[in-house]
Amino acid sequence: MEDRTSIGGFALLLAIVGLVFGAIPGHLIEVLGWLFLPIALVLGIVGMCRKSASKRASVAAVVVSVVGLIVASVVLNGVLRDIEDAMFGHHPPEPTVTQDGVVVAGAGTKDDPAAIGATISLRGWNVVINSFTPVVAGSINSLPRDTVWSSANVTITNTYRDPNRPDLIDIDYIGGGSDAVRAAGGYLSRVFEPRLDTSRMLAYGESTTGNVAFDRPRGPGGMLRVAVYAGGPEAYVAID
Repeated sequence: MEDRTSIGGFALLLAIVGLVFGAIPGHLIEVLGWLFLPIALVLGIVGMCRKSASKRASVAAVVVSVVGLIVASVVLNGVLRDIEDAMFGHHPPEPTVTQDGVVVAGAGTKDDPAAIGATISLRGWNVVINSFTPVVAGSINSLPRDTVWSSANVTITNTYRDPNRPDLIDIDYIGGGSDAVRAAGGYLSRVFEPRLDTSRMLAYGESTTGNVAFDRPRGPGGMLRVAVYAGGPEAYVAID
């Protein structure tokens, strides 16, 4: 029979303690669980590889360690979500589209884009495309013959609990192909005024409204893509 003081017995004891500690959410003792469990797993594997009369404790240590790591991962994920909700408020992971006060299930995709005037709720932001002007006349900015200036009037509202800047929101024009046309920056003609101001901090519940411009290929069709910067959730808006 394997001695309780052997490497397998010690690994099993460490795994049990790690499992208990790792299952305690939001406490510093959870860190000890994350420390004990990998050590117990390694020791259990070492014990299984040793030539001894019994390896039951080592096998049990490996099993308990793996279960403990799974439990600790689930608990840690819940803790991180709680921290995120405390900082930014609770927001669904995917965009939601609200039209006339009613959530439109499945809307906002390429196959089923949201309508002009719908509220798109991204993580921490509400975005409304109020209108879209396919061809803006009177612009002094010259373009190739197959390209036109278009503009969209946009309202962005901060739904974070803390102040934030709306420059985290990207608005692109998507044509018939896969290429995206970013909203133009820099100097533009006064016909695009008032420009959407994304430089100032918005308090919780505060909004900013203005125009964004696109030098897009001439012709009908296309849609707008609204996305949170750096690979965040995105939604599509029909402009026809």
